[in-house]
Amino acid sequence: IPTDSQLDALITDALDLSSELPGTQTTEAMRTGKINVVKSPSFYTVTGSFNGAEGSPLHDKKVRQALNFAVNKKDLIRYDLFGNGRILATVTMEQEEGHNSALKSYDYDPDKARRLLREAGYPNGFKLKIATKIQGERAARIIARQFGKIGVDLEIGLFSDAELAGALAQSHWDMLLAGCPDPMSHSFFVQSIFLFSKSPYSLVKDSNYDDRLIQMASTLNDGVRRDLAEKLDQYIHDEALLLFLYQRIKTYGVRKAVFFTPSITGMSYFFNADKRESP
Repeated sequence: IPTDSQLDALITDALDLSSELPGTQTTEAMRTGKINVVKSPSFYTVTGSFNGAEGSPLHDKKVRQALNFAVNKKDLIRYDLFGNGRILATVTMEQEEGHNSALKSYDYDPDKARRLLREAGYPNGFKLKIATKIQGERAARIIARQFGKIGVDLEIGLFSDAELAGALAQSHWDMLLAGCPDPMSHSFFVQSIFLFSKSPYSLVKDSNYDDRLIQMASTLNDGVRRDLAEKLDQYIHDEALLLFLYQRIKTYGVRKAVFFTPSITGMSYFFNADKRESP
């Protein structure tokens, strides 16, 4: 069911629970008197990955940094999530092992973004093709408008969860915009999905990153592994390997007859859900 149609499905009893209720619909949901809105900070990040192949503008670190400075994350969270998000410096989150708390987010600075593009040899911008899941359409369109202010034209391709991996394999895409939960509570998982060269969702081919990830993941000593993970987080940040966006405060629409406690991992675990005949 398309994300924007799920509230209607809850109201008409077609759904008992929506795990992707848009933040922009939470107020309307509560006004119905039939639906509880459950909000939960989660290990669920939304990010954009870059195809930095030779010959692409995205091969240049200055260009990747420019795109990060071009995104007004506060506005993105406001208009995409109705405020239900937290700005991230990379893709790791507080309480995950491997999160480097010393890192600072790329602040919104379109003037700096334009300057970096000029230094990289793109004073007039360029065009990019971005693939995203249907649930990410609103975020992609907001980002496209913000990129447009620095001269970058973003063409959006929309796919279902089932279609996405095949679409990435069959056609050239400059970027991927997607959300990902972390069932491991460790920085390894989300990073590897978007950055490891053997991931079906990775557009990135960075052997230095691969080597660092493998070394970290195969280290048995807890303290050494944690240190390697935080240094890897630093590397991803400094190289601007991703478009760093936000952590989801997930919003669930739950009919009042349903009792449900969401998981911190952001995964859709329903083994503790219970439906009663009356609230």
